[in-house]
Amino acid sequence: MSIFSILDFEPEIQVNDKTRLNAGKSFASKAVAEIQSLTIKPELSGSAVDIYAANPSEWYLDWSYAGTSIDVGTENDDLVFSQSGGADISTNLSAGTYTLSQYATELASKMTAAGTQTYTGSVSGGKITVSASAAFQFKASSVAAQSFLDLAVISASHTSGLVEYGNKIVTVVASNGVDTDTKTFYLKAYSEAGDYLFCSDGDLIAHEPDIMSWVQNGRSSFKNVYRRAQKLIIAWLDEKGYCNVYGDKYTKRDILDVEEVRQWATFMSLRLIFQGLSNAIDDVFDRKSKLYEASEIAARGRVILRLDTNKDGQIEDTEGLSIYSGSLFRR
Repeated sequence: MSIFSILDFEPEIQVNDKTRLNAGKSFASKAVAEIQSLTIKPELSGSAVDIYAANPSEWYLDWSYAGTSIDVGTENDDLVFSQSGGADISTNLSAGTYTLSQYATELASKMTAAGTQTYTGSVSGGKITVSASAAFQFKASSVAAQSFLDLAVISASHTSGLVEYGNKIVTVVASNGVDTDTKTFYLKAYSEAGDYLFCSDGDLIAHEPDIMSWVQNGRSSFKNVYRRAQKLIIAWLDEKGYCNVYGDKYTKRDILDVEEVRQWATFMSLRLIFQGLSNAIDDVFDRKSKLYEASEIAARGRVILRLDTNKDGQIEDTEGLSIYSGSLFRR
């Protein structure tokens, strides 16, 4: 192959948020004709968009995903399960685009065809349930289930947590008229509830009224930065050794009240943004970054979290965590 389709993209995006699918690094190897056509199909059920231009810097598609439908392709169609402790059973979902309800039905249909009992799939409150008459288990190699269902449970009924995102398959096709290279890339499109971000554009604007003028090309918000701040906060809790009563790391949904971390996430996001803008020591962005880093540390020290330490989802049963003292206490 002498043509190479390459895509730079955000692996996680929120629905209705602008993102850039950038194929500008695609290339033809030496001694063959240059790329003459280039398309991007942003999701499996969509149409290919011609992005070819004379200047490779223009080989991109700005896009916004309207919903969390689930694209299934060769990289996420594997479904592996066992029945009553028996041998692993492997099957594959059919390629296509599914609503959440259709996805649950497809899981159950393929399991019924491959197994020895009848399975049913349903959705309620954004959660998938797969049931049968006898116990079964989804296995770790089951890519089709691992994003949504608990692989450790052996039961006759499996219910997921809130399904936070839909998989999207992006297809890039580059050609020079002789050779063609087709590549597929997978990203996650989160619902707003699924993303569960700890702060918003409005929180930043309250401190920096013109902050939106610094949104990077190909984006319409700083949601990517808020998602980074969210991950860093969860990583900080893990690094400090905080865990639930089962010894598991806390997740974003174990923080039951986002208001308790909003200031921490806001100042962290401002620090990350100005760090990214700074290109010299002691320039105005560097100074702002250091200012917000100090505010971030102060906000973190004031945090008292209500964490779902026993995974029952009940705020009144959680324990409080004082970041300043590092102590846990009953509310």
